[in-house]
Amino acid sequence: MVLPKKIRIGPFIFQIIPVQGLHSDGKGLWGEVRHTRSEIAIESDLADQEQYETLLHEVFHVILTQAGRDKETDDESLMDVLANGLMGVLRDNPGLQDWYDWKADNEPRASL
Repeated sequence: MVLPKKIRIGPFIFQIIPVQGLHSDGKGLWGEVRHTRSEIAIESDLADQEQYETLLHEVFHVILTQAGRDKETDDESLMDVLANGLMGVLRDNPGLQDWYDWKADNEPRASL
């Protein structure tokens, strides 16, 4: 799987950086958010589905940080539950994104 090169999370664009050896550096990390550089590092030696889950895990870290919920971002098991849950929903409901895209394209927009 080729991860996207960047992802927009809230008002920010994060670069996605594949890193070999991130997991073996003694920290045991599969992914890491580098807020000051707007980067998300992902261990490149992971299987495709593990890279995808890790990306979602890190996205949830960013979302909660942006919401000022820093305490919750320390709960790694919560990040895993959210990432695995969303990954399953997206995998098991491939038409969900198509439905959302259709709705977004066909919703009347309020004029400013």
